[in-house]
Amino acid sequence: MPPSESATLYSVRFTASAADDFSDLDGSVKKVALNQLEKLERHPRAGQQLANKVGCDLSAFRSLHFRDNRYRIVYRVEENTRQILVIGIGKRESSEIYRMCATRLSDVYLEMAESVFRNGLVLKVSGKTQLPFKTDAPDGPAQPEADEKKS
Repeated sequence: MPPSESATLYSVRFTASAADDFSDLDGSVKKVALNQLEKLERHPRAGQQLANKVGCDLSAFRSLHFRDNRYRIVYRVEENTRQILVIGIGKRESSEIYRMCATRLSDVYLEMAESVFRNGLVLKVSGKTQLPFKTDAPDGPAQPEADEKKS
């Protein structure tokens, strides 16, 4: 593969739940899913942009259909790290995959926040460095900062 092509590849990561989803697929479905995941490495926007599904805002995610449109891979493109984060793989039937992903969102956002701290990323606002989360106690859990209007 020429160097210019390999430079454009994205890596695919799974949440723990998505890895379980993949493991639970039967052999023939797993093989097709793997081909689709390899496709995402080269074409991260191959899937359809999601919106509101089953009463949950999934607009930050995409959905790639496979196996005669019966299955979906739900994922997020992370441009800054050139990664695909898969949050779910499952049947489309009765919106099952979307319900499953909606219940997983809090875990996904927690994982993303932990990644920010692990990688030492910070936000710069008005020339001041700010962490995107604050802690109440030195060893306490990270809490999102509330957006407050300043008067």
